[in-house]
Amino acid sequence: MITYNYNSYGSDFPFTSSKQIKTNLMVLLKMLDEEDIKQYKEMILFKNAQQMFF
Repeated sequence: MITYNYNSYGSDFPFTSSKQIKTNLMVLLKMLDEEDIKQYKEMILFKNAQQMFF
């Protein structure tokens, strides 16, 4: 049964702790600011999905 406060973090839920999710996010955002992929940051974060639906 899924309750009103059910949160899903993808296929790893509930095995990934909130603390680890925050850590993973910070690592990802730091990686996206590196020079070799900085130009693709917006595409990776949202533009690919946006193009699929709009």
